[in-house]
Amino acid sequence: MVHILKFRMLLDWKHDESYTPTKMQFLAGTGNHDLTEFGKWEGEKPRGWVDADLKGQGRNGGDGIWCMLVQVQILENHQNGKDTHVRGCQVWAQDEKMKGADKGGKEKDMGGGGPANDKDDEDELW
Repeated sequence: MVHILKFRMLLDWKHDESYTPTKMQFLAGTGNHDLTEFGKWEGEKPRGWVDADLKGQGRNGGDGIWCMLVQVQILENHQNGKDTHVRGCQVWAQDEKMKGADKGGKEKDMGGGGPANDKDDEDELW
């Protein structure tokens, strides 16, 4: 089992138009037989990172989810497009044995990112 702390997808309506998802559903479980919905997302003309809300989804109301499989269902596209473009997907998980430390016991930066990470300029998404 993996403890997923953050899950997000990169969408760009300006470049993908009718291929851009406008409604998504997120499911997780140990396999196809026990998938459970942990979030939904709806939006018009998305540009940038779309986060799945994991607050309160974990054990005893904690943040994050424990699973072996995550499934993203695209329920609707902009202008009812038939195909889908998802430009990126990021999953942050934590190994409970390591919990923020490297082999020497020092704090380790577990951050992700990339060229499109949290950009606000609509013309320069990349």
